[in-house]
Amino acid sequence: MRHCSRRYLSAVWVSALAACLTLGLAPAYAAPGEATVGGDLLTGNGKIVSLGVDSDPLPVVRAKTWVVANADTGEILAAKGPHVLRAPASTLKILTALTVMPQLDPTTPIKAKKRAVNTYGSKVGLVRGRTYSANDLFHALLLPSANDAAIALAQGSGSLKSTLNQMNQVADSLGAFDTIAKNPSGLDSPGQVSSAYDLATIGRSALALPYLRDVVGKKKYKFSNKKKSKTVYNTNRMLLTNFTGTIGLKTGFTTIAGRTFIGAAERKGT
Repeated sequence: MRHCSRRYLSAVWVSALAACLTLGLAPAYAAPGEATVGGDLLTGNGKIVSLGVDSDPLPVVRAKTWVVANADTGEILAAKGPHVLRAPASTLKILTALTVMPQLDPTTPIKAKKRAVNTYGSKVGLVRGRTYSANDLFHALLLPSANDAAIALAQGSGSLKSTLNQMNQVADSLGAFDTIAKNPSGLDSPGQVSSAYDLATIGRSALALPYLRDVVGKKKYKFSNKKKSKTVYNTNRMLLTNFTGTIGLKTGFTTIAGRTFIGAAERKGT
């Protein structure tokens, strides 16, 4: 049920809209007679919505593909190209955290190795041979989107190869069959893809982990670096600009992917 085409992703997921499709978000498999996970309505590249009589019209959304869903029930409220394959960029780090967090106590010491230190893109500045707590690395992973922290966490939970295998197994177990992880950071890599539907599914599952939810809800964090610490900041503008009810989750950007996003907000208990 996996796909391998290399197209590119911009995803938006928020848990509020006065519209509803009578479809679940992520069953483990497509229902009998359905060729598409989530239902046959979730096909194609166009907008998908079933507005109620008194509903407002859909707002203009510039993202190429997106899904809006109820985070509690999994109902898809509206979508555009939900299963179109795209490069996920750093939104993939939510899958990394979802995979590794259950295996590592926050106090677990992790030594920074050559591959983590020498990665490129956004980094927190790990020093080779220096030991960091898993807690510090998770905050570096999810707030400033540090690629060196992503690799260090993957290596600290076993090995880079085993973590990637587990990430793909977790995606499959959630019914996120569009997702293929090739690295833990989300940096562009041939064959690494996801979809707006899958990112919504992965994000919804991430909200069920209290520790993960706590981390992505922080605006800043003091990252310890031996004798001194430095403040790292969240890149989520919804959170930084106090969008009402914002919970998190993750931004992303690469040249190929463009800007990607998984977000969640709660209003009036929804």
